[in-house]
Amino acid sequence: MLAPLLGDASVWAFVFLVLAVGAALSFEFVNGFHDTANAVATVIYTHTLKPTPAVLWSGIWNLIGVLTLAVCTFLGALLFALILNGAALIGLR
Repeated sequence: MLAPLLGDASVWAFVFLVLAVGAALSFEFVNGFHDTANAVATVIYTHTLKPTPAVLWSGIWNLIGVLTLAVCTFLGALLFALILNGAALIGLR
């Protein structure tokens, strides 16, 4: 009934998917600022590091964390694919 008014449903599904992923990424971006600010504030307040080295140190470790997560995600997907293919090959015998 509403199909002629809304157009193709797959286009709307894609639009909503892009909006949902954008909202999730925006939340994570802002949440990362809050986490970093709390960690840096603690280090600065206790006079463990001065502000500039604390912010640089935090940025470096956040970058390393993102890169490590990307590599681990890739290796996990690769391992899953290898296990799945191995199970398929065993099942064919």
